[in-house]
Amino acid sequence: SSNDKGKMLITSGVHAREWAPPELLGRFVEMLVHGYDDDDADADITWVLQHIEIHAILYVNPDGRYMAEKYPNLQWRKNLNPDGGCRDDAGYGVDINRNMDFMWAYRGGSSDDPCQSDYHGHEAESEPETRALADYARSLFPEGQRKNDPEGQKNTPFGEDITGMYVDIHSSGGYVYYPWGHKDSRSPDDEALQALGRKMNYFNDYLLWAGG
Repeated sequence: SSNDKGKMLITSGVHAREWAPPELLGRFVEMLVHGYDDDDADADITWVLQHIEIHAILYVNPDGRYMAEKYPNLQWRKNLNPDGGCRDDAGYGVDINRNMDFMWAYRGGSSDDPCQSDYHGHEAESEPETRALADYARSLFPEGQRKNDPEGQKNTPFGEDITGMYVDIHSSGGYVYYPWGHKDSRSPDDEALQALGRKMNYFNDYLLWAGG
């Protein structure tokens, strides 16, 4: 890891039944590798990799992916944690996407029913997959580009000097999501996030979705 480069973390495979994102992310990484090749270098890719350190995790939920592939009719979404209290063989596990620490178990955003597909777990970052991802992100992004109390500081903007970015790829919805998602109001960094979202929209034609 280099301290003089911007950091970008891209993840996929959080929801096991969404098969396309890991393939998409893998192809993106492949494009970057081949585009940086000295024999047939791409100028844009070369510039990006000279200035930005890109990290990719293709399968955040590998156990869930195994279940989704072995039993496709189940449309498996969660991980395979059997300790949540659900006795339904087709419904146990925790939704990793709802197990993150920020605004965990916020009203209307997830379920406390262990058999529901959006069950948030018994506590924030209770799952090994969630902890592994969160710990990796904390180790990657410089301390000055993180907030010690994300919930308490959510109304404090990161500002224009921020060089870190996290993107999670899904295959359902056709939206570019950016903060806020837990309430209908704009984040303090809305202008920058909206500008970035519109750039993504130019390439994929996905609708922008955010509070406010």
